[in-house]
Order: sequence, then C-alpha cells, then structure tokens
Amino acid sequence: YLAYRRSRRDEDPEKDAREKTKDIIDKYVDIDEVRDDIPIYELSEDHLDEVQDLEPKAKATEIAHAVKDHLQGRSTTNPRYQRISQRVTRLVDDWRTGKLKPPEVAEKLEAVERETLSVKDERDELDKTETEYAVYSALLDDHDVDKKEATEIAADVVRGFDEIDTDFEGWHMSGKKRSEINRM
Repeated sequence: YLAYRRSRRDEDPEKDAREKTKDIIDKYVDIDEVRDDIPIYELSEDHLDEVQDLEPKAKATEIAHAVKDHLQGRSTTNPRYQRISQRVTRLVDDWRTGKLKPPEVAEKLEAVERETLSVKDERDELDKTETEYAVYSALLDDHDVDKKEATEIAADVVRGFDEIDTDFEGWHMSGKKRSEINRM
C-alpha cells in the first residue's frame, strides 16, 4: 500500500497510514491508552541538526534507526536504497563487533543519511515517480547508459507497466502477470 502511494507521489503516505492504523485500533481494540512517547524517525536536514549534539553512541543509534525506518519497504523498490540499506547493516555490524568506534560509525552513518536524502532530492528534481526513478537509477548505476537514454528507457518501462492489467486482487502473484512483466 505504501509503495503504491509513493509511486503516486502522495504526500507523506506513512503519516496517513499511521493515522488510519490508530483509527482502526480505536474502533476495534479496547485499550486504556496509546503511548505517544515512541519515537518516529523522519529523515531530514532538521533530523541531522537535532542529532549533532548527541554523544557519538546515541547519535549513531538515532541515525541508524532513522535510516532503517525510512528504508523499510523502500529497499525493494530502488537498487540505490537497497545498497544504502546493506551499507547501514554492515556499519552497524562493524560497530557491534568493535571494528568501528562510535565517533567513526556516527560520522559514516551521517553520510549515509545525507546520501539517502539526496536520492529523494534527485528524484524530486528530475520529477520522476518512484518506479521511473528506480529504473532510471538502475540503468545509470548498473549499465553503460547515459542520462538521456536512461530517462527514455525508464519512461518506456513505466508506460509498459501501465498497460499491464493489475486491477484485480493478487495480480502480483499471478504467473501470467509475472511473465508479462518479464517480457515487457
């Protein structure tokens, strides 16, 4: 659902999903209270400013959680996000095993958060949907294609997806639809 909403470029689909989830819980679950003290991580320059004064351990933890939270669900939609997610995992593992000290991991994770923000900024600057940008970036990163050609191919691929009938539940599980997508 979130991937679909992102592909339509809806504004902040995660916030909308959180609000709908709270409404469903209020309607169907008897609870005494809902905790509001659980942190919600949002990547932004403001977030980076907020963590600057934290000690290195806390800063690294905060950034790692924020980036992982942001990339959850996105890492399967764009190869750049997937590589960033893998890098965060490696950095956290290196920190846990003692290969990296808190100041060093905090600095590297801050660079990762900035890179994650730049992916979204570039997509917005190019005015591409999430899907079109994913194809575009994969072509640039993994193939010998220039920006103009990548733009044209990405637009063609997205137009091809628009021609595939996905107006029924479970279309993504259909072998026939998968074959259509692979051919396209």
